[in-house]
Amino acid sequence: MFPTFRKYSNLIALPHSVFALPFALVSFLMASRKGILVTPQLGLMGSLLTVVICVVCARTAAMAFNRLVDGRIDALNPRTAQREIPSGAVSPRNSLYLVIGASAVFFLGAAALGGHCLMLAPVVLALLLGYSYAKRFTWAVHFILGLCLAAAAGGAWWVLRPVVEVEPMVLMLGVLLWVSGFDILYSCQDYDFDREHQLHSVPARFGISQALQIAFISHVLAVVCFFGFGVVSNLPAPYFYGVLALSAVFLGQHWLMSPTNLSRVNHAFFTCNGLISLSYFLLTVSVL
Repeated sequence: MFPTFRKYSNLIALPHSVFALPFALVSFLMASRKGILVTPQLGLMGSLLTVVICVVCARTAAMAFNRLVDGRIDALNPRTAQREIPSGAVSPRNSLYLVIGASAVFFLGAAALGGHCLMLAPVVLALLLGYSYAKRFTWAVHFILGLCLAAAAGGAWWVLRPVVEVEPMVLMLGVLLWVSGFDILYSCQDYDFDREHQLHSVPARFGISQALQIAFISHVLAVVCFFGFGVVSNLPAPYFYGVLALSAVFLGQHWLMSPTNLSRVNHAFFTCNGLISLSYFLLTVSVL
């Protein structure tokens, strides 16, 4: 069973759930702190667990669908040719079954959280699945991915407070910019391949040097948003000191890379950004 689990875990890059999930948890906790507008049918802890399940299942459906849609492209790219579908480790049919199963659990979880969540579930899933086609027509694909992950934070807030408010919007913008920045860094690896196969990305459109600058600006703006979230949420001073420390990590991943040396991009992509996400969650919880 373990080899099978490992294949499917690799297919959807399960450890990368660490990027979106901590922000969803922060959003849920901050919404409960501000005041619950809709009494959870499952209780607070039951709703929190269901939010975790929904985030993981929505991401699973999105990643499995992305790997399915990009199977032919991945097979042509030397960097991705050994992924599970091109290598034959997971069949396209089984990947489709995973998409359907994860989507079904996501909808069941949304229904359990309440009708106001189920109402938005199709919109969220359409966004997540639609992302897979974005690089075929727009270099803004990275920002669409950022919006996908930001939706986790917005959705978690919506569970308890189904109204449009400034706090989740600021947090979502921060997540959008943060994710977009590191995805631009990651996509620099495929600069030559994307240009050759007419796929769209910031590096393919503007070149690697400008892409690194755009990623840096995105991360600077993300830091501003995380500071702004603390302001609009009236968080104490230690929160701001923590965000200031995390900003050094934002800058650190850019020092790892240069237009002529992208060899450390995987380290920058996973290690730094996984650390940022988890640290931000711990920081916010510690000051509540």
